[in-house]
Amino acid sequence: MLITFDTDNASDCAKVAELLGINDRALREPMTWDTLPGITRHILREEGISTIAELAERSPVDLLKLPNFGNKSLKAVEQLLDEHGLTLWTKRKT
Repeated sequence: MLITFDTDNASDCAKVAELLGINDRALREPMTWDTLPGITRHILREEGISTIAELAERSPVDLLKLPNFGNKSLKAVEQLLDEHGLTLWTKRKT
């Protein structure tokens, strides 16, 4: 299931969080940058990604296409999302 929502809309975040069984503040709060390697933080900031929800909307392929974003950065991002009960977006075959 693909869920698209406006991360600035508190009502949207609350509905998505309820579906996912997580706290809606986790979707809207700025990311905890200090858990990510410096280069990863820099790349994500340059890309305009500032919340967990914005990060979770990206696919591994999207992130790996970013300059200097490699497997180490990908693993760090996946670990951060896992701590929030989320994963990167992936296309699922039906």
